[in-house]
Amino acid sequence: MIAGIELPESGSIEVDGHEMNGVAANERPINMMFQSYAVFPHMNVFKNIAYGLIKQKTPKNLVKEKVSEMIKLVQLDNLDNRMPNQLSGGQLQRVALGRALIKEPKLLLLDEPLAALDKKLREQTQFELINLKNKLDTTFIVVTHDQEEAMTLSSRIALMDKGQFVQIGVPSEIYETPINKFAADFFGSMNFFAAEVISHNKQTNEICAKLKSSNILITGQTKNHFNSGDKVTVGVRPEKLGISTSGSVSEKKTILEGQIEDLAYYGNRNLYRIKTNDNGVVQVSSQNVKRSESIHLKWKNKVFISWENSANVFLKT
Repeated sequence: MIAGIELPESGSIEVDGHEMNGVAANERPINMMFQSYAVFPHMNVFKNIAYGLIKQKTPKNLVKEKVSEMIKLVQLDNLDNRMPNQLSGGQLQRVALGRALIKEPKLLLLDEPLAALDKKLREQTQFELINLKNKLDTTFIVVTHDQEEAMTLSSRIALMDKGQFVQIGVPSEIYETPINKFAADFFGSMNFFAAEVISHNKQTNEICAKLKSSNILITGQTKNHFNSGDKVTVGVRPEKLGISTSGSVSEKKTILEGQIEDLAYYGNRNLYRIKTNDNGVVQVSSQNVKRSESIHLKWKNKVFISWENSANVFLKT
């Protein structure tokens, strides 16, 4: 609908304060980069990028100047005459990006732009896209199913579920303070605990709740409104949990006991699944700061899980 391919049944679409509803797709200050890149196989790099300018009958000298600048911008120097079948996946992606940007659109739509790249190249290209966006001062709207990609590329995220916007905000807000269980579970991993509200000070936003499985009291801050006796889901990110073979009681921490049921080694971190004494399962992500720590814990070890009160996210059930 933003591109003009589909027509909205109601409401309006505005770009830079101008309504687009009655404007034909080819007349909108918008361009699109497709997931498959759709690079013309019979044209070299220069002609692919120049296509939009040639179609609008831009003078040849201006075409050459603009395309040369774009080739440098998308880091395709000295590849002007290469054909698409002579390019890597990352280079094809840059050709498609250069072609989409050459007419200086006010808005660029990107449909899963990095999906066809391998993990290492995808991570590298994410930073290139961010730098390119900042240089051009063009608004990018990116569709992606990759949560990490969304948080890396975005200055603002719109999370959708069943055709409705669930939460809109900056990446850190969506991740650290999700509005509900769906939002919390969508980005990254989250441990959930059923609890009952004991008290909620609406002036200070301080809340106290009791875990149903173990009767442990937990505290924290919340912007949601609760009353005493309300059911609440407490969420804690795996990387905010500590794991050790000994536990010490602290007012600022919550501590659970359990046994390692599964563990996975990822090189830079370990991922543990802990079966707690109440038969729940908690996931813990631990960075490998020291080599000795990465081989210290084994299957079936008895362990203690702890986390700071500030890590608790209180979600409406």
